[in-house]
Amino acid sequence: MKETTVSIKKHIIKYGVILGIISVPYMVKGIYTDYNWHHYSPAGRRVSSLLELLFYISFISFAIYRFKKINNNVIILKQALMIGVGSMLVGFFINNISRIILYTIDSNRLNRFIGFPEDVSTLSEKSHFERVFCKFAELFLTELIFYFILGLIISLISGAIMHKRSL
Repeated sequence: MKETTVSIKKHIIKYGVILGIISVPYMVKGIYTDYNWHHYSPAGRRVSSLLELLFYISFISFAIYRFKKINNNVIILKQALMIGVGSMLVGFFINNISRIILYTIDSNRLNRFIGFPEDVSTLSEKSHFERVFCKFAELFLTELIFYFILGLIISLISGAIMHKRSL
């Protein structure tokens, strides 16, 4: 039987980039609607959140499944955790890089997102930079922790289900 091994790093980067590219339009839609979901009913907001969660669960599970199929139907839990968490974090970084680029291009959106007044010239440059940096640091760290834990939980459950010891 022919032995085939797949580089786990290449697999993580491949599926992480795909996840990041797919999640960018959702982020752009959120920015241009100012993340105001007030036109949805509470049930509609829950459905929207559940659909996003279902997307992440299915995508990470598919990435783990593909690695298992390519790797002669063998995957250990450590590999599943690496794929799930790694793919989520690569997608997270791509999403945040595109957010920074989008806010750099459209500075009015950035000012509204942070809560600056319409006339930014009244603020000192130091105060402006501090508020922008603090807002992005807070958002970045919160999302980093969230996506790490979400990727860990999803990959732990999917990996445990697909786990097969090599004989």
